[in-house]
Amino acid sequence: MTEEIKDKSQIKAKYFDKMAPEWDTIIGNDENRKTIIKNIISTMGLSAGMSVLDVGCGTGITVSLIHDHIGSKGKITAIDPSAEMIKQAQKKYNTLTNLTWKVGLLEETQFKKNEFDVIIAFAVFPHIDDKPAALKMMRHCLKQDGKLFIFHLSDTKSLNNFHSTLDAPVKDDVLPSKNKFISLFKESDFRLINYVDDENLNLIEARPCF
Repeated sequence: MTEEIKDKSQIKAKYFDKMAPEWDTIIGNDENRKTIIKNIISTMGLSAGMSVLDVGCGTGITVSLIHDHIGSKGKITAIDPSAEMIKQAQKKYNTLTNLTWKVGLLEETQFKKNEFDVIIAFAVFPHIDDKPAALKMMRHCLKQDGKLFIFHLSDTKSLNNFHSTLDAPVKDDVLPSKNKFISLFKESDFRLINYVDDENLNLIEARPCF
């Protein structure tokens, strides 16, 4: 990672740090939104005992939904560049004993090879500055028969337009097009399995190449 990219990532982490205490209100993490996310996660084939990496966990809206499927014998590792976001999430889930928190950039964090059955990246991929490096790390730590899910509650065009209107460090953050994802996946030894880009959902499923 270049110093320029690292500096940009640190600036964004501080930006999210400031919003962390009010993030659930700002983003609208109410019961309706949680139900929508719950229904999407229920299609991912999670089962008891699985090991799951939650990328860009924020204040943890996906954590309990993942736990509902994998149970106490499963394992969740939740990572986010914002230390304050992690603090907010820890307050909610401090009773879960199978949950590990990591503060940092995915692309700079060392994970064991073949550590996870499933990787879930909800509402974070545009904010990853070194996408090729992040995907290579995902491939490294995902089992050969594992699954990667990247999803947002918006279509690509609307999401990118929204970011561009913000007077914030994330204004240039974009969700790649389908063709760009295919190229990124090829570089990182993934294959695209499913791609949905509807008004209220962008969902991408990829798996390791054989």
